[in-house]
Amino acid sequence: PYFDGSDGIYSGIFSSNLESIEVYIAFQANVLTNKQLFDVRSTASGTPLLDDSARDGFRTRRRNDSATLVSTGQQTQDLNAHIGYYAYDAGADLMLNRLDGQNELTGASSGTTTGDFHIAIGNNGSSIATGFNGWVCEVIVLSSISSTDIRQKIEAYLAWKWSLEANLDSSHPYKSVAP
Repeated sequence: PYFDGSDGIYSGIFSSNLESIEVYIAFQANVLTNKQLFDVRSTASGTPLLDDSARDGFRTRRRNDSATLVSTGQQTQDLNAHIGYYAYDAGADLMLNRLDGQNELTGASSGTTTGDFHIAIGNNGSSIATGFNGWVCEVIVLSSISSTDIRQKIEAYLAWKWSLEANLDSSHPYKSVAP
């Protein structure tokens, strides 16, 4: 769907007692308005469990046990289409962020989170004023961390489906052939 910056999709409960999560998104920003592409949180007014923190470049943010947010490094914002990967690995207490299957950025995070979780696409789930302006082609959410092989296959599936395979790094195993 196309989001105009004043709308979004907010799911019902998609998971309870979620610790690890992966979010894959095929998207293209229409305007660089520093708004959020997605958000996972337990309540609209709560601190997010995980989001993309697009305020200053695509990066992963995660809530720790003190309800503060910690972040990875940021990916550069532009108006090109991309495959975004955002993850929190509870076993390693690590957040991960990749764009187009490359340039992995990580950040330490601590603690686990319990409760019922919703996902917002096109905004941050607590305010429509944070709305993303652009296209979201497809979203895949997993409640665990995939192996490198599976992650690369999902990235490639999205890249080939949405004609973004040229974005994949030359070292990506599915740069030249679909999985």
